[in-house]
Amino acid sequence: MNAAPLLDLDQVFAGYLPDLDIVQGVNLQVAAGELLTLLGPNGAGKSTLAKTLLGLVPVRSGSIRFRGQEISRLSSEAIVRLGIGYVPQVRNVFASLTVAENLEMGLFQIRPQHRPAAIARIYDLFPTLATRRSQRAGTLSGGERQLLAMGRALAAEPTLLVLDEPSAALSPLMVATVFEQIRAINNSGTTIILVEQNTRRALQLADRGCILESGRDRQTGPAAELLDDPLLGELYLGRSQES
Repeated sequence: MNAAPLLDLDQVFAGYLPDLDIVQGVNLQVAAGELLTLLGPNGAGKSTLAKTLLGLVPVRSGSIRFRGQEISRLSSEAIVRLGIGYVPQVRNVFASLTVAENLEMGLFQIRPQHRPAAIARIYDLFPTLATRRSQRAGTLSGGERQLLAMGRALAAEPTLLVLDEPSAALSPLMVATVFEQIRAINNSGTTIILVEQNTRRALQLADRGCILESGRDRQTGPAAELLDDPLLGELYLGRSQES
């Protein structure tokens, strides 16, 4: 990376409990406009690292800098206000609220006069949501709920969007739809960190990949190179289970 990275992690150790680090010395840089995917076996620390970026898991040591500002000791609210959005894997919509009401929940830092335009942009990006704006989120399909969760996060106009397992438990058709929308979001200029178990699809989509193992960054490189590396595929990416 020639320009200063948008996000810079330096020797980050983090975990839920004192003296039990799940993230163990991760070093990672993400460039503006990049789509980077976090990969690795179950229990590697991918989701924990994603939550660490949002201040949801305490950082015990190391540095996380976003746009040059240290954020490792900030609250989750402060981090979101700086421009990092997050879509968790589960419980990512308000089931009793309508689609429109869910999207409105993401507008807390958008000036009132700009909110109609922000919502219009989300409906342009996700036409399915526009047709269901009056429908309660709890009645949507799993894939539609995932699109709604991404739409609500985007309503705040983040610079960086962190997606945790967006394809989990979705049908193959909805997986394709969700990945198409992720590509569209990235093409619109939003930087994305994608946590995924669907390794082949994630690497086909991404610019770079970072493989985690036991909380450590084992390999980072261009997505195409990781996808074609037979040893990495066998050891970390579950290549033998994919077509």
